[in-house]
Amino acid sequence: MSLNAAKKTKPSQIKEQNKKIAVITILGIQNIKTEDCARYYFTGESADKSQGFLNTLPLLADKFGAENIVPIYTAAAREFNEAVMAHYADFQINFNDSYKIVDEKNFEALFEIFERVIGDLVKSGVDKIVFDVTHGFRHLPLLALVDLLIQNFSNVSQIDQILFAKETEKPKLYEIIDLRQYLDIANIAFIIAAFSQNYTLAQHIKAKKFESLVNALNAFSNNILSLNIAKLKSSHDILIKELDRVNDIALKSKAKDLKDRLNKICNWNDSGYVIRYKLAKNMFEKGYLLQSLVLLFESVNSYIVNVFEKNISTIYKKILDECSKRKERKNYLISNFFVKALKSRECEDDDFRKNTMKNFRKTKFEFEFEASDIAEIKLVAKTKFESVDELTSYHERLDRLRNDFAHGNISEKEFSHIRQEIKELFNKYQKLISRQDDL
Repeated sequence: MSLNAAKKTKPSQIKEQNKKIAVITILGIQNIKTEDCARYYFTGESADKSQGFLNTLPLLADKFGAENIVPIYTAAAREFNEAVMAHYADFQINFNDSYKIVDEKNFEALFEIFERVIGDLVKSGVDKIVFDVTHGFRHLPLLALVDLLIQNFSNVSQIDQILFAKETEKPKLYEIIDLRQYLDIANIAFIIAAFSQNYTLAQHIKAKKFESLVNALNAFSNNILSLNIAKLKSSHDILIKELDRVNDIALKSKAKDLKDRLNKICNWNDSGYVIRYKLAKNMFEKGYLLQSLVLLFESVNSYIVNVFEKNISTIYKKILDECSKRKERKNYLISNFFVKALKSRECEDDDFRKNTMKNFRKTKFEFEFEASDIAEIKLVAKTKFESVDELTSYHERLDRLRNDFAHGNISEKEFSHIRQEIKELFNKYQKLISRQDDL
């Protein structure tokens, strides 16, 4: 295409209505001849409809509007590109002195310019920023990408596209590609790494391409940190499906590693008390001490209920059915009943009834305990738990520490030793409970 033909090219109107756009471009100096224009086309367009331009600056002016071009430049690059634009009278490029590079070897100054440009545009109300990194002196495009990566982590960036002219098989033919997807990959890699460490997500970091994965991570995070075990299974299942869908080569190993670790601690074929123990241990390793104590406590409760359920299934079902009639706290009522039963194993029948039925005083049980029922429960309590006295003492110690921790009743001196105490509770748990079931 001749220069005259390129010069008359109709500017494209691709801006969304009422959306302000700005195109940052790093200017460079190229060895070009006016009679030999390169040809360019954007991804999604046909190469047969490529257009000829001396370099990407008039191309960008044609595509986005010259008034929206924001150059970052050296004095030499400005002089060169002003000569280029002299061939395109319809386009007038504005140069801001604040974005002039004085020393291209001063990396700190370069980062300051990149951040200043983006900051100024955001403050001015620009909705979408396009950053062209095709040209620029040697390391400038690379530094720009590094800065974009940093800014993308630290705030909600308006960067909509990162353009680069990729050479094709044909000489002098370039495809303008968008590198923005790689910021999304970097974002989700950071999100997965942070999530793997502590189950939290940086809410300000966005990854459009992986929105469903981020939502799944967020749901799992909310459920595990709030100890919502009832919903944890469904959110775990959804998250595993999303991790299986990750097919980007840079992320596949990270997604698989996270999937394997989650499946290890969330094996829903395990008994309830084993699941809670694994979660408690995992939360302890990640530094969530209170959640760890709560889960460990609930694991012991679940273990106690499990032993009674296995040995007196008929009586267990009666109590389960009665607790199920209550709309709330069914699991609490069941575990509380059997923990009280374990601790009341030596009591007379009347005291046994009083202790175990305490939480049912406001509602009428549809059955009364026969002496034979109480005898069966006591027999299980006395014979089916190894070291039953140790177990009840351990339960009380764990309950007391959990309660003190939850209500802020731990002194500074005690807090400095709390981690070691919890570690000892885990070791004791293994000795008391893994005698019957491996963990």
